[in-house]
Amino acid sequence: MAIWKQLIAACAALAMAFASWAWLAPASFPAPLRPLAERAGLLPEADDQQEARGGAPGGGPPGRGGGGPQQVITASVGEEVSSRRVQSVGTAEALRSVSLFAPTAGLVTEMLFTTGDRVAEGQPLLRLDAREETIAVEKAGIALQQARDQLGRFERLSQNQAVSTVQVEEARARVASAEAELRGAELDLDRRTLRAPFDGYMGIPKVTIGDRVTATTEVANIDDRSEILIRYALPERFAAQAQPGARVEATSIAFGVERFEGVIAEIDSRIDPQVRTLTIRAAIDNSDDRLRPGLSFLVETVFEGALQTAVPLLSLQWDRDGSYLWRVVDDRAQRVDVEILERGETRALVNGDLTPGDRVVLEGVQRLRDGAPVTIAEHHEADPGRS
Repeated sequence: MAIWKQLIAACAALAMAFASWAWLAPASFPAPLRPLAERAGLLPEADDQQEARGGAPGGGPPGRGGGGPQQVITASVGEEVSSRRVQSVGTAEALRSVSLFAPTAGLVTEMLFTTGDRVAEGQPLLRLDAREETIAVEKAGIALQQARDQLGRFERLSQNQAVSTVQVEEARARVASAEAELRGAELDLDRRTLRAPFDGYMGIPKVTIGDRVTATTEVANIDDRSEILIRYALPERFAAQAQPGARVEATSIAFGVERFEGVIAEIDSRIDPQVRTLTIRAAIDNSDDRLRPGLSFLVETVFEGALQTAVPLLSLQWDRDGSYLWRVVDDRAQRVDVEILERGETRALVNGDLTPGDRVVLEGVQRLRDGAPVTIAEHHEADPGRS
């Protein structure tokens, strides 16, 4: 073997021996060379350096060498009314909705609305040619005035017995007849105008100026959208629980996950024997006019029950024995087995050995055991709202 190779092998052997000695006997390692050996990784870290990096003296796993109380975040146990939710698919309807027809036959001369207009009750929407009716009203007015003048002369003459009582009564009858004729002519004239039957929004007009219409011609639709009624079918087994005023929540694909709250407004008088369902109409406020008749909704009818214990979902744990949580009593962890009755978005209703106001652990449950000491780092009060 070449001499240079022998020198390299000897140096490597010396370095290995030196490193082994430094690791196995760090206390006897020369102090002047200790910093250089530590930077080279030849000496183990001191205990205080390991603890500063989250380790334990002697090379044990983090968190097991100190023996101090476990820090946890807790929340208070609350109470909420349990509820059962039944889902159904429904269709939105306007509070009031009608199709408007021409009041009589004639030629359309004025269109007084456009699509989407909000109109008030009694507001004119369409006018027909009314020249003949206007003339008829004028003639009836003239006839009435003549009849009243004649009655006045007869009443003055009757004081001098120049006319008989019968003639006076006949004059009064002619006045009454003329008044009726005038009212009839005014009614015919008024029928030449289509008016809004209630406050609402106008749909797309189906006639235009110049069209000749009859009493069977549809002009447009009008909807009162101040409230939206959702018609849906409730299964027969829930019919006894359905009551006017019961709470409902509805979602529509048109509005994503947004929820609209309402109440049961109308309940049908009978159950449909063909499909065994009860027809319900739920009312939802629509004062901002966002909802439209015809929308489909997923409706949840909420049947409220008894007052139950409520805990945050984050506090619940599971193992082979079922669901449980950790309660803090006298700064020690205590396991409490619970039965989940109902889940909400953030809270759950449970049955177990819990009292409103108890503190349950939200975070820091990984290393808890029954009776282990704990320190509360943060506490949240119970949310009085619904889950």
